[in-house]
Amino acid sequence: MRVISLCFFTLLAVRPVPAPAQAPAGPVGAFGAALNGLQLRIIPVTSGSGLPADVKLDVTLENVGGSDFVLNLGTMLANAKVMWPDAIRLMLTDASGQRRELRFSSRTGGVAGRIDDYVVALRAGSTYTVRVSLDDYMRDSAAKLANGRYKIAAQFIGRRASGVNVDMQGVALLNFWTGTAHSNVAEFEVSR
Repeated sequence: MRVISLCFFTLLAVRPVPAPAQAPAGPVGAFGAALNGLQLRIIPVTSGSGLPADVKLDVTLENVGGSDFVLNLGTMLANAKVMWPDAIRLMLTDASGQRRELRFSSRTGGVAGRIDDYVVALRAGSTYTVRVSLDDYMRDSAAKLANGRYKIAAQFIGRRASGVNVDMQGVALLNFWTGTAHSNVAEFEVSR
């Protein structure tokens, strides 16, 4: 009886364990190459009818390194009531292969008041996602997007604190990630 119990226990101990579920492969789960512990991903959420405001995108920044750091995503106004992720740029390629670099454009005409850095703490293994629209980047152009398939990529330009106010001088001492990280290339379709 002892031998049978031992054999049964051994069989249970070596039973294969199913692999954990993984993120979906392909464009949806893909990130750009890691740079100094930071990866970047862009995912089209909607594509719309050709109006830049209808094209929504999620830009995700992930700390894949072993150390914590902070990111300066851009500019905050009015005690963080308005946030501009102007450190994120978009590269848009249309169906004809025409490529444009797009920079974030503010929704207001001017700034009258306090300006701070848009600081995001990113612990090792953590992510932060910013939802933007092409309208945030194409305010100078009232034109609609032509029908067709587009490619889009994001670029994050990490920098130290630049808008250090008298009451926030310690922010300049934070462990800012610096460099230029590139995302995957995603695609979306525009049709009217």
